[in-house]
Amino acid sequence: MPQTVKLIAAFVDPSTGAIVAPPSGVSQVSFALKDTSAFTGFAMNAGSETTADFSLATATASFSADHTARVELLCHDYGGFTTVQASAGDQTAEMRVPKDDNGNWLPDGGWKVIANGQVIGEIMDTGLATDADEDVNPMGNGVDGDGLVNFEEFRGFAVRGEHRRTNPFQKDLFIYSELPQNIGDAINLPVTKHSIFQNQMDADRVINFNRSNSGFGGSIPTIFDQHALMVIDGGFKLIGRSSPVFGETSVVGSPNVQTGPIKIYTLSIRFASPPNNNIFNVDPFDDEKTRQTIGHEVGHGVNIVHRFPNQYPPGLLSVMVTGYFMVTSNINDPAWNNIPHTYDMTDERQLQVR
Repeated sequence: MPQTVKLIAAFVDPSTGAIVAPPSGVSQVSFALKDTSAFTGFAMNAGSETTADFSLATATASFSADHTARVELLCHDYGGFTTVQASAGDQTAEMRVPKDDNGNWLPDGGWKVIANGQVIGEIMDTGLATDADEDVNPMGNGVDGDGLVNFEEFRGFAVRGEHRRTNPFQKDLFIYSELPQNIGDAINLPVTKHSIFQNQMDADRVINFNRSNSGFGGSIPTIFDQHALMVIDGGFKLIGRSSPVFGETSVVGSPNVQTGPIKIYTLSIRFASPPNNNIFNVDPFDDEKTRQTIGHEVGHGVNIVHRFPNQYPPGLLSVMVTGYFMVTSNINDPAWNNIPHTYDMTDERQLQVR
């Protein structure tokens, strides 16, 4: 930010569409902006400024040898809009930026879905309503949507070092993790995952907090606050004197009903893992078990419940298994050398993100 767009004004022959010389005595064009948005920040979860989302580098430009007059339009918001006026002689023309003939705040040309610097999809503005939240993929437990309306998905989010516009048909999940394993086996959830910095959500874990607009058109018609999941290191916890707790989630449900962070007890994992069974030595299974525990607890944070080993087909455990990992010094114990890392269809059919 800001992004720069070149505005080009010219007189055009209406019968051919060709650029023609300006009328005699007309040497320059005056540019102005009206009906300009002023959204808070520059994305749904980034920035705090409330100034106009567009500005002109200069307000006038002279016609050049190619009979065009050019100025730079500066865009300060990924969802901003304005109307440009160009006046020369007794003629005035207007253009809405971005083009939005159906008035739904979404660009008629659609947008590209970006992740990790790559284009992973293209969205067309066909039948999209500004305030609809109708993501259907994956189906999960049948609750459509991801808590983000179409305009929020277009305006997009700061995710670590990049800006991402998202897909209004694919459910999105935002996670902040302070652990070196980041989101662990939650990477295998069938939603689009966004691993964010802590300052890319607010103190209540809300991810779409920049919704107000002091400029033309009013504020974003969001449905509600959509929350990220927060994963922290809880250290060490036992039940009784010898039963370690590997992780805790405040409640099984969507991110919006969580009352606190997900806790991963990394020292409890170290205490339980073979062969050393203490909190001081790093064992070969510590990292793998921590990744599985993150995936397990994040699963609870999107409404997936526990399952016991006898509820699975033989040899086909998922990350949501419970009552399975014991304290042992035996590195050949199958509870430790066959740690599951994926979700199965039973898990995925429970998933809910809004």
